[in-house]
Amino acid sequence: MSTMKNNIYLGIFWLYGEQLIAKKQTYDLTSNSSELMLDSPFQHITEWETKHIYMPKHPELIATEYQSIPRGRIVFSTERNCFYVYMDNALFNQHCKNEIKTFFEINKKVIFKRDEHYQVF
Repeated sequence: MSTMKNNIYLGIFWLYGEQLIAKKQTYDLTSNSSELMLDSPFQHITEWETKHIYMPKHPELIATEYQSIPRGRIVFSTERNCFYVYMDNALFNQHCKNEIKTFFEINKKVIFKRDEHYQVF
C-alpha cells in the first residue's frame, strides 16, 4: 500500500550503444532512516569480469574490461531526499538519463553528476 513509495532502487550501470546494462537492489527508506547516504553493494569490476552481467545479450563484450564502457552508479541521499547519479561524462544526454530513470524507477528528485571515478579508460 503506502509503503511502496518508500521503496527505491539503487545500483550500477553501463551504457553500451543505446542499451543500458544494469543491476539494481531495492531499499526500503523506512528501515534505513539512520543512514545519510544509501548505496548498493555492487562493484563494477565484479559484476562485469566475474559475473558477466552483459551475458547472454552481448557476448561480443567477453574480452572487454569493465572500465572500457561508460558506466555509473545510483545512490540516494536520505538527508536531501534525492538520487545522485554519478557517471561518465559521455553519458550526459537525454536518452541515457531517461534509460537510467526508467530502469531504476526514479520517482524523486535526481541530480546527475560527472565523476572522474567512472571515466572510460
